[in-house]
Amino acid sequence: MEKNMNKEHTMMRRMGCIFCIALLSVLLSSPAFCVEAVNVMLKNNSSATVEAELIDQYGGNFKASVDGGMSQNHTLKINSEIKVNNTSVHVVVPEDEGKEVVIAGS
Repeated sequence: MEKNMNKEHTMMRRMGCIFCIALLSVLLSSPAFCVEAVNVMLKNNSSATVEAELIDQYGGNFKASVDGGMSQNHTLKINSEIKVNNTSVHVVVPEDEGKEVVIAGS
């Protein structure tokens, strides 16, 4: 009888370990741990409206018009370029989260 109890205990311990490993695998592969996009504030320090070419968090291309002296918040894909007049003015990196990126002016 004691032999069966040890086998059951060992089996339960193994199943518990397998469950923990599976749960950890799922949690670590979830989007919360994979930074793919960041929020940045596009700042136009010039007096004229500037049109920026951007790539959103899903990989779609779009253009944003930022009026002179104004800022706009956008969620952009990591490693994408911010272009103004077909010239890259910035490449988005994870450290840009919540920061201001000047796209025109000083």
